Amino acid sequence: QPGVEVCNAIDDDCDGTADEPGAGLCPASGQTCAAGTCSCPAGQQVCGSACVVLGGACAVGIGVCRNAGTEVCANGAVTCSATPNPPTSEVCNLLDDDCDGAADEAGPNLCPFSGQLCSAGACSCPSGQALCGGACRVLVACSSDADNDNYRAGTSTLDYCPDANRSEAGFCPSGLVAPRASFGLDCDDASALRYRLVSSRVDVDGDSTCTGPAVDECVGLTPNPQRQFSAACRVGPDDCADGNPAAFQQTMISVDADGDQSCVSSSTSCIGATPPAGYRLSSTCQRFFDCADTNPAAFQNASIALDQDGDGFCSAGATVSCIGSAPPSGFRLSTSCSSTPDCADNDSSRYQILTVRTDQDGDQFCVGSSRGVCSGATPPPGTRLTLSCAGDDCRDTNFLATTTCSFTWATSSATKSCGIGPPPTETFSVSIVEPSQFGCPAGFQTNGIFGAQPTGGSISGSCSFVPGQPTNLTMTCPAGGFGSFSCRVLGTCYAQ
Repeated sequence: QPGVEVCNAIDDDCDGTADEPGAGLCPASGQTCAAGTCSCPAGQQVCGSACVVLGGACAVGIGVCRNAGTEVCANGAVTCSATPNPPTSEVCNLLDDDCDGAADEAGPNLCPFSGQLCSAGACSCPSGQALCGGACRVLVACSSDADNDNYRAGTSTLDYCPDANRSEAGFCPSGLVAPRASFGLDCDDASALRYRLVSSRVDVDGDSTCTGPAVDECVGLTPNPQRQFSAACRVGPDDCADGNPAAFQQTMISVDADGDQSCVSSSTSCIGATPPAGYRLSSTCQRFFDCADTNPAAFQNASIALDQDGDGFCSAGATVSCIGSAPPSGFRLSTSCSSTPDCADNDSSRYQILTVRTDQDGDQFCVGSSRGVCSGATPPPGTRLTLSCAGDDCRDTNFLATTTCSFTWATSSATKSCGIGPPPTETFSVSIVEPSQFGCPAGFQTNGIFGAQPTGGSISGSCSFVPGQPTNLTMTCPAGGFGSFSCRVLGTCYAQ
């Protein structure tokens, strides 16, 4: 039996020719058969299942890990004889030190000092910063402050590395202060006890109520004797008694014997921080002309009216009485009464007269005449405001029936042909067309009487509906009749 032709100088497939070219003649791709032997082209050898060229230059790895070698056959595949160099930590040098395909990518150790940025293989601080104590810092603009009192000697500045321990000086080093942290220009930079020009005024008794004009002085923490910083002086007129610390302000005071902040009369006096007993500052009086200055529960004349049920509707005329912050029980301020007099002052649910009509079924259609009733915000049940009635109700016990309590319905017409051909009697299906729905709607019922009505034609025939099925119309031709006639079904709906 013939077999598969292989390179062996034998006619394996018995076709009269040995070692003719064909698929599978040699085991490796690229080999040729000669004198019964398979061999690769010159300069190639078998690696795996193909002829390949070995010994060429090659390299493995990326970045600084890249290493050169030659192509060899290992485990049936062409590989490079080299082994990649080990990666190192990425630093700022334009090289791919960690062999990940990118050079100088951001990392914690890319630059040696905190805050430095890597650009074009070099580390530097961001614009406006410099290396200060092993880290990039924003420089601070500082002015001279020789006595370290936070008052600067001049307005000129130079940039310095910040001192984290001198936040009060705007982080400027000792002997310097940042303009933004400075209290101002030092009036004596050689003495830490005198550093600022401060406005001061005369205050002999030290009660902080001053007199006379303000004068600038070079001082430290405290003002000079018998003077007060202008900013610490009480706002207002000069001290009315600068030798007496218990009296310093000329002000209006008012009589308030019962202490209810309702005052009677006013006068101008030189007092201390508080008025004498039985008086108060006129500016703290909540109201004047106390109508009962010996009774703190009564202080104002007010117009009040009776409102026993507290519904805001008053039942009697207003009277003027001396009251406290609120009217007595059962009364309210006349100004808070509703404009409508209370029609039932013992019932908070009823307070106004409403003009209503009857609407028991709530369909907005009313019966009966308008009448006034004492009610609350809404009309009593079974009624509605006359102005909200949509019209007269034909049946007030059926909310589905409004102005019309009955209507007819009709089907479409059917036409029956009589003569040769059609049978004398036929049943036709018709549909409700007036109104569009079948039968009576909710709330209505038929009177039980249906009628089949002829609607025209060339002859007169009879028509009737199928009992219980008013849309099935039975039509019968007259004896010997020839032509056609039409019929439809009628019915009436009545409100329940």
